[in-house]
Amino acid sequence: MLCRYLCPRRLLGFFSKKNEAPNINESLHPHEREALIKAGVPKGVELGVWPEVYLQYGDEDTSINYHFDFVIAPIQRNKSFSWLLESYNIGDDEVEDFKAAAKTGKYLEGRYYPDKEQAILPDLISPIVIEVMTASTSGSDKEAGTDIAASFTDAIKGRVHNCPGINKRQVWGRMATQLFAKSALAEEWGGKTIWLVQDQLLKNIELTTKLNLDIPSPDSSGTINFLSMSYTDGQKGTESLRFLKYSEKSAGLDFQGNQMATDILLPKVNPDKKVLLKAVLRRKLSAIISL
Repeated sequence: MLCRYLCPRRLLGFFSKKNEAPNINESLHPHEREALIKAGVPKGVELGVWPEVYLQYGDEDTSINYHFDFVIAPIQRNKSFSWLLESYNIGDDEVEDFKAAAKTGKYLEGRYYPDKEQAILPDLISPIVIEVMTASTSGSDKEAGTDIAASFTDAIKGRVHNCPGINKRQVWGRMATQLFAKSALAEEWGGKTIWLVQDQLLKNIELTTKLNLDIPSPDSSGTINFLSMSYTDGQKGTESLRFLKYSEKSAGLDFQGNQMATDILLPKVNPDKKVLLKAVLRRKLSAIISL
């Protein structure tokens, strides 16, 4: 069987219509709905989904540049842009930047009127960041016929085949450098970061570190949140994806810093939420969901 890996496009992989707001729960699959509910995403409200959100912040003392796979937050309908500006205490000298961002994301079109009601605007009261840990491959060798293309061809033709494995060490190393920083940022904004990890990768992390997700953590305001998905044999496409478990673990350190070496894991500053707002406004809304 060909190896299967979890890709960001296999979760919340919506395709929005050009210049049209998405329909509610369009293309939302049962395993996605179950996983989001188990992870504590609020039910009964309209939530926007923004993919590939890039946050950049810098001053003379620091520089932050992060990419978020998905940001999920409530939306507001028929609110004016002036409402948004007032809600986030955006100063007069910043208005033009936010207008430009909103035009890029298609939230503002045509002539600008600050009190005109807009169809949809983001409300980042409690943003949820979802980071999907994709698995790069190891053991891919074209000459030996173990690359994905050759393995796929052999599988279709019914021949014995060997496919690449998961490069678990590389993926885990990339994840570890972001795990605490992105979790701390989302918590500072009143939300949380959820790390979506394929079951085989999460199992490997537990086998090679002291992490044990079966042992509950004491209550803590600083948590690392794992959402595990798996594949089911005998099923095809999205039908094979299953929610496995959701775990919240205490980070074991103060997200505000404690003057110890573990502070190297944290961002030097926590940008104001309006920095995230500008980043979200630059992105077109890809989906609206209601759980």
